[in-house]
Amino acid sequence: MEEADAKRDAAAAKGTKTKETIALIQDFLGSSRRLSQHSSVQGLEEILTQQRKILSQSQKALKEAEKTVAEAACEKSSAESKLAEANTKVTKLKKMIEAKKMSAVDLGSESEHATRVAKLVKVGSEGSRVLQVVSSVL
Repeated sequence: MEEADAKRDAAAAKGTKTKETIALIQDFLGSSRRLSQHSSVQGLEEILTQQRKILSQSQKALKEAEKTVAEAACEKSSAESKLAEANTKVTKLKKMIEAKKMSAVDLGSESEHATRVAKLVKVGSEGSRVLQVVSSVL
């Protein structure tokens, strides 16, 4: 997610720089138009043509930077979704572990009860034998 943030920030910085470049070029075009009143028309047209090409390239660069920003935002969103899914799974696993612990405690209690019952049965059967021996002697 940090990588997505870094990409987004870099793309945003690139977009800002491109916008500043376009503003400078547009300012330069305005200055060139003012100078055209004092310069030869042919030389000025050449300069304006070059400036238009530069402006066009700058606008393409801006669109590319905006596209990169959008992709970075999408990557960040995807990373956030994956993190949320992972957190949900961790929470479910914690609940399952807790439920198994409770189940183990219940089984332990049942095992202790079964042991007590077995001891009582053993004692009961021994007591019964003792009574039979005493009865037969009498």
